Amino acid sequence: MVAVNKFNHSPMDKTTSPTVGVRFTAEFIGTYILVATLIIAYFMTLLSGGNALLYALSYGATLAVLIAVFQGWSYQFNPIVSLVAFITRQQTLPHLGAAFLGQVLGAVLASRTVVGLTNMVPTINAQVPAVDAAGLSLTMITALEGFGILLLLLAYIWGNRSENSTHLPLIAGLSVIPGSALAVFVSGGALNPVRVLGPAFFMGSAWKSMWVFWVGPIVAALVAVIIMGFLMKNRQNS
Repeated sequence: MVAVNKFNHSPMDKTTSPTVGVRFTAEFIGTYILVATLIIAYFMTLLSGGNALLYALSYGATLAVLIAVFQGWSYQFNPIVSLVAFITRQQTLPHLGAAFLGQVLGAVLASRTVVGLTNMVPTINAQVPAVDAAGLSLTMITALEGFGILLLLLAYIWGNRSENSTHLPLIAGLSVIPGSALAVFVSGGALNPVRVLGPAFFMGSAWKSMWVFWVGPIVAALVAVIIMGFLMKNRQNS
């Protein structure tokens, strides 16, 4: 908790500016676009013969554009990012709830949209990647999802605390490329629980491994908060 208390409010706290309604709307729209893109990119990656870079670049470019567009309102699009913003006192509990609700509904609708596309493109399905097909333990896959999202969480914390966060969209976009490329054939490279939660509503068998996509990233969130809290404390004391 010592590290958490090092995150004090400042005029640069853009995450406190929107109303609850604006946050919900921005998170809903942004998450819808992100999740729909990731689901389709995942299957295009498989159809392309397993080019992990295709998925990773699609992920990074989409996230960078969304953050740039929504930076004046709300640009989390991930419940783990929202959790970090709450832990570091960048947003209140009502804002956390609005962001989470918007993200879940956006992900579900995005998945429903892609399910609708299957009538025209049978090779595209809004489904959760089969984590048991990788040949790795669920513990290893959980750790990979957590490790993959760590750079993104560090980027968000830095962006909210930096005096010049104009480069946040680019940095955040780049931050998901390594993790998603490494994890795409193991866990689908979600790095975002709602990417899996959305399709799970249309695929009953997906719920049994749902915890994998939450536990690892939540642990990564705590690690990111501790790391950045320690660094910021030392910068203030220097």
